[in-house]
Amino acid sequence: MKKMKKFLAMLLAMAMVMGMSATVLAAETTKVAKLAPATITGVFVEDPMPTITAYQIIKYNENGYYEEVIPDTITKVDSTTGDKAVLKPSSSDVQDLY
Repeated sequence: MKKMKKFLAMLLAMAMVMGMSATVLAAETTKVAKLAPATITGVFVEDPMPTITAYQIIKYNENGYYEEVIPDTITKVDSTTGDKAVLKPSSSDVQDLY
């Protein structure tokens, strides 16, 4: 009976090791962001094609809300539900950042 318990304990330990190794090997090693295609309208097409540059002015942080990439550059309005101000980017903010 003692040998049977030891054998079952060893079998269970091997099963646990195999199970953990299978989940570790199945994990994704790299994360690639998939960007949605952007459509730009209202640009006069000329020869040669104009260069259009996009800038990131806000980002989503790990705390679960959006924040400015460069502090104090985006217009904010008071929040009606929470303690964080709501970002309201305007065209003048974008011009100032440029």
